Amino acid sequence: VYVAQHILGLTQFGVTFDPEFSPAAPIIGVTQSHLDPDFSFAGPAGFATPDNPTDMHDLALLVLEHNVDRVPAQLAPAGLLDHLSRSSVQLSVVGFGMTTTGTDNRGSRHVGTVRLANVFDAVFETTPDPTAICGGDSGGPAFLGPRTGQRGGRGVTMILGLTHFGDCATWNMHYRVDTPQARAFLSQYLALPGEAAAGH
Repeated sequence: VYVAQHILGLTQFGVTFDPEFSPAAPIIGVTQSHLDPDFSFAGPAGFATPDNPTDMHDLALLVLEHNVDRVPAQLAPAGLLDHLSRSSVQLSVVGFGMTTTGTDNRGSRHVGTVRLANVFDAVFETTPDPTAICGGDSGGPAFLGPRTGQRGGRGVTMILGLTHFGDCATWNMHYRVDTPQARAFLSQYLALPGEAAAGH
C-alpha cells in the first residue's frame, strides 16, 4: 500500500478497505513499513504548495499482514506526468477527509475528480473539478482518468501520485510516483513498470 509518509506519526497503524472508517471496520495489520530515508518535515509550513513545490520525499510503502481481494492499481511509468503536463487531463482522487472547511466529518470514503494544472519535479498541482483536497485526505491516491462508479473508480487503474496537501478550495498538491527519486525508493521493494524490483 502506497501512502504519504507525513501521516505515519503513530507507532501502530492498519489499513481498511471499508467505505466507512469506524470501530466496526475491519483493520488489516501492517507487518512492515518502508519509509523514504530522505523524508523531511518542518511542520505545516514545510508542505509543498504551488508557490513552493518542495520535495519532502513524502512517500512510504506498507506491507499488509495478508493478501486482500483487490486488483492493485498500476504505477505510472517513468516520467508520465511530464508528458501529461501538456494537456489538462482529468484525474480521480480518493480520500477520507473533510468535505467542507470548518466541519470535521472525516471518516467516509469519497471519490471525486480534479484537473491536472502544473507538474513540478517532485509534486504536481491539481485544481478542483469540482473536488477539493482537505484535511484527512493525505495519502489518498490520484488516478489517471475520471471515475465511473460510486465506490472508488471502476476503470481508473493507474496511480499517478499521492495526496500531499491542499487548501480545501482552489488547489491540491500530490506527490509524484513517476520521478527518478520516487522510483529509486519504490524499486527496492516492487517491480516497477519497465524494470524488475531489486532483490526479487
